[in-house]
Amino acid sequence: MAKKVWTWLVPLIVVIVIIAILFVLFPKEKKGEEVIKIGILTPLTGDAAVWGVEVKNGAEIAYDEIKNAKIDGRKIELIYEDDQCDATTGVNAIQKLINVDKVKITGGTVCSSVVLAAAKILEDNKVIHLSAGASNPAITNAGDYIFRIWPSDSFEGKKIAEFAVDDLKIKSVGILYINNEYGVGLKEAFTKAFNGKIKIAESFEPNAKDFKTQLTKIKAQDIDAIYFVANPQEAPLILKQIKEMGINKTILANGPAMEATDTLKAAGETAEGVFYAQAKQETTEEFKTKYKEKFGKDAGFASDLGYDVVKILFNAISYCKGDDTNCIKNFLYNVKDYRGASSIITFDENGDVIVPFVIKQVKEGRAIIYK
Repeated sequence: MAKKVWTWLVPLIVVIVIIAILFVLFPKEKKGEEVIKIGILTPLTGDAAVWGVEVKNGAEIAYDEIKNAKIDGRKIELIYEDDQCDATTGVNAIQKLINVDKVKITGGTVCSSVVLAAAKILEDNKVIHLSAGASNPAITNAGDYIFRIWPSDSFEGKKIAEFAVDDLKIKSVGILYINNEYGVGLKEAFTKAFNGKIKIAESFEPNAKDFKTQLTKIKAQDIDAIYFVANPQEAPLILKQIKEMGINKTILANGPAMEATDTLKAAGETAEGVFYAQAKQETTEEFKTKYKEKFGKDAGFASDLGYDVVKILFNAISYCKGDDTNCIKNFLYNVKDYRGASSIITFDENGDVIVPFVIKQVKEGRAIIYK
């Protein structure tokens, strides 16, 4: 009897051992661990890349803090897409995130043209979007699933226009602005609030390098000041060409371009005396330390915004125990007095934030608060 048992038992044991070895050597392909994906859409190339790279850096710091957390058994995964600050590229990226990556939650944009072009797609698919820096006033009514942690241009345009009239006694200006949703929106906000005369308004295309044609027309006007709206790549070039052409007028600019990493360094002495309005950010020391430790340099403009986008979305996902976008939308509408890395954040009934503005001036290569 014992012999009979061994005649079939030994081969069975051998087979089991072989199968075990095969499983170790050639494991069965596992179904990918289910995750909750957040699509980060921001310009990583192009004339707004300085902003977008900082948003990505901030997002990565936030991700370091949440990557091991599990919500309903699922980890968070960030998927980055380069929108190039271009409406068409941004729409294609959003469609890829939704249709290919099956993403329900997105954020990180800094360009209004991308948000406004993608708004209908986001709304139709009930996909959340939390913008880091898009500021065109039209975004206020762009949709129920669209939020932003950077204030509308209506506030920045009003602040710098009123300062120009009330404090600098400027009666006439010439405007030079980038021809996209951001530039047009801020130009219109300034124009609406400026209690003086707009003598001329000239536009330029994104990624432009030569502004002499427009500046020649502006120089020919009898004006007290020039107000320009640009992306970070163009701002130093505009300032240098204003100087080269001997235009000795008060210069007003858009805040985010002047605050961008390396703008003042690139512009050098040509930025001296420039005034601009800027949302009052109060970046936490804790975030500044984390940034320095991870990247070996000081935090740049918009990095804290990228951090806040990811952390706020994570908090919403945690509260909703998943990616139910109706739940997340309702959570965001109820965010009040949240202390982020960038500032204290409260969303209003339109998904906008209200942040106070200050006036800054460039002096000896540094931007200081003027008022």
